[in-house]
Formats: sequence, C-alpha cells, structure tokens
Amino acid sequence: MVSVVARLEGGDYLSLLVDLEAPRERPTLRVAPGLVSYDGERMYQYEPRSRLGDGGSVVHELEVHDLLRNQKFTVTVDVAGQVGDRLEVVHLRERVALLRLVPARGDPRWWEVQLFSGELRELQVAEAVERFERFGPDRGFAVYLEQEHMVLTLPRGERGDSVPLLDDVDGIVAVHWIAEEYFQGASLEVLESRFKMAGAVAARAQESTVDGDLSEWTGDDALAVGTRSHVAQGVESWDSTRDASFALAARLAPHELCLAVRVRDDEIVPGADAVILESGQRSWQLQVPVAPEFVEQEGLRAAFTDKASFGVGVELCLDPSVWTAHDGHVPIRVLYRDQDSGQSLCILASAPDIPWPALAGVRLPRRGREGALPRRD
Repeated sequence: MVSVVARLEGGDYLSLLVDLEAPRERPTLRVAPGLVSYDGERMYQYEPRSRLGDGGSVVHELEVHDLLRNQKFTVTVDVAGQVGDRLEVVHLRERVALLRLVPARGDPRWWEVQLFSGELRELQVAEAVERFERFGPDRGFAVYLEQEHMVLTLPRGERGDSVPLLDDVDGIVAVHWIAEEYFQGASLEVLESRFKMAGAVAARAQESTVDGDLSEWTGDDALAVGTRSHVAQGVESWDSTRDASFALAARLAPHELCLAVRVRDDEIVPGADAVILESGQRSWQLQVPVAPEFVEQEGLRAAFTDKASFGVGVELCLDPSVWTAHDGHVPIRVLYRDQDSGQSLCILASAPDIPWPALAGVRLPRRGREGALPRRD
C-alpha cells in the first residue's frame, strides 16, 4: 500500500491510499479530502489555517492531529501576516513538515516543524528544497508527476507500468510505502472513517434502450459499490452488501451517456429509497417507485425495473447538455439512499464527495472526444 498526499492546482489538498494487492492487478483507491498522511505507524491530519490576531494582523497556524492517538497540537508560524497570505505544507518526511508562507506581496518564507515536539525553525531559502522524490520498496515502484498528472508505476503491470492517479496536481507533499501487516486493527477502522473508496467506470461505446431491462448490460464491466468506505452517511446503520449496495456500468452513444444501476437491498421502501445522480452541472433524485416506471426530467430519461429478490434496477440516459467531458473523464457520481424501517438514513456513493473527474468519473474510450463519440462513416 502507498499513502500519497497531493497539493492541487487550486491550493487544496487531497490524500490517497492506494492498495497494491498484486502488481498485475489494478490497484484500488481510497480518498480523503484535505491533508492526511499515514506511514504505517502514525496517521496525521494537517490543517493550515489563518485567524485574526491582535491589532488587525493575521496569524498563520498549522494544526496537527494525531488521529490514532487522538492528540492535537497547534504551531503558530507567523503572527504578523497579511490578508491574502497563504500557508502551504510543501513536504512531509521523517516526522518533519516543511512549510512555505506565500505572502500577498514579497518573497516566500520557509519553516520546518518537528512533528513529535512541535518545535518550529525558520529556514534560509537555500535549505528549503522543493524537489521531492520517493521511490518504492523495490525496483519499478514509484510515484511522480508527469506535468500536472500524478502517476504510479508498478513492475510488470498488466496494462503497462504506469497507473494514472490524479489530475490537476501542483505538487506531491508526501509518499509513504506501507507493508500490508500495518493496515489492520484500530488503524483500519480510523482509515476507513477518513478515506472513502473511489473508482472509475470504463464506458463501453454502445447505445442502450431505456426500458428497464438490464439483460442487455450482461457482459459490461461494472463498478461494485458496497463497502464501508463507500458509505457517505449513516455507516452505523449499514452492515453488509445485502443491506444496501449497487453495481454501476456505463455506455457512451454518439449523443448520450447511459448508465445501468443494479441495487441490492434487503428492504426496498418505495418513495423513501432513491437513486441519486450527480453530474458536474446538476443532480437528479429518483425515488424508487412501487412498480416499473419510466421517468423523464430535464436532460434525463430513466426506467426502473420491477422489484426482484435482489432489490431493484434502473437504466438512465443523459442528454449531452447536462454533462461535459474533461481530459477524457466525465464527472459522474451515483448514490443510493437507503431508508429501512426503524433505521437511520444510509447513503452509499460511487465516489467520495470530491469533484475530481479522474476519481469520480466515467472514463471515455480513447477514440472519444469532448461530449460524444465521433460518428463512423
């Protein structure tokens, strides 16, 4: 497993856990918003923040939270800052955080924080090395930036050595390679509460008839959504895939993006349970009907199947006006709202609430272009 923290182009942070089950298998990905690093022994969450101090100046601080031991401390970096200054975590290495304060006017300043003691030391520019490299436990493992794309390389990969992880990355803050035996026990529970499972759906270039008959989707690759890391709300009331889970597949026709969702639920509650679809432009909430039903809303056509022993299914097609491709990805997020009798609300999501198409998107075929596939003459 590898823990990676990325600083995005907009200045936000995103943290990834990549499970390397086998070099020839596609790794699974868990995502946490913000800056959370795990090295197999300690898991820290960092939050650079600013507040108004005495006399109208801006105080820049770094809050450090040891998640496994539930301990916090705050380091005051600068007490005479200005509005518009930005405090950044640049690198995390060997229990040390390298910080950079980018002022609204003037040159950046650098500090080093000892994570055990909270000791702060200002650095000279020559000491602040921005270059970051961290190779893996053996030849062929590495995480690096390729322009603004963060890439993982694995030895003897089935589809080549490179696995794209994330787009629009400004810098890599931390990389920790973790042996499998560390990912267990109390740390596993804390990790699953912070990191949510992410996955992308490979879209098949084929049309679909929106009639609620899912048999035509047999053979399509589907994304399984049914672990604790997929639970966006109500994890205390979710106990298994039988309780609530779903599979998601996608097709890309010349003028439509079509989805098939097959829900498994031991108690379907019509009118309360719902399939929710979010694109980068809008969202739709489709309540599970009592009987098979065709639904038409702005930009969307959907057809529910009849209730079955496994639960219920729905086919959906999106008009090109309500979705847009970005760098070969479509930011689509599917959720299932499960409201069982006498239980608190539970919501499962196909990806975390992070609008990054590389994580939560439908991947277009290589020959695709923005919005639709080209027609064949």
